[in-house]
Amino acid sequence: MSGFVCPSCKTETQIFVPTSGGVQKMCTEFGVKHLGRIPLDQVLVKAGEEGVPWGALTEQSVGLDMFMDIVAKILE
Repeated sequence: MSGFVCPSCKTETQIFVPTSGGVQKMCTEFGVKHLGRIPLDQVLVKAGEEGVPWGALTEQSVGLDMFMDIVAKILE
């Protein structure tokens, strides 16, 4: 989890600031492609609680856009 998306203004705030390079540094060390990051997202939580796919909700989700970017990288 890379941060928190405010449900009001949709701004992402870093909660767990990486002090040692984080997962991106680890990927470099292990020679693995860093695919991206996904923030804590209230829309994702709601989808899980309702038992529906994340993208099925009509609310805009910054996290979903980031997730879809990761999926696209995997499918390349």
